[in-house]
Amino acid sequence: MKKYIIFFVFTLLLSSLCLFPALAAPGGSCVACHTSESMMKSMHKPPSLPASTGEG
Repeated sequence: MKKYIIFFVFTLLLSSLCLFPALAAPGGSCVACHTSESMMKSMHKPPSLPASTGEG
């Protein structure tokens, strides 16, 4: 019985260590920007390539 209690407490502790940071993430986290296509396009300016690039 003692093994089950230790296992349960360890599992609860381990899951809380993974869950709490995910719940505490601020609204301006990476997910907010990286899932918005318009935001990603506004942050990245493609480099200008010379006309001869990519030709045969």
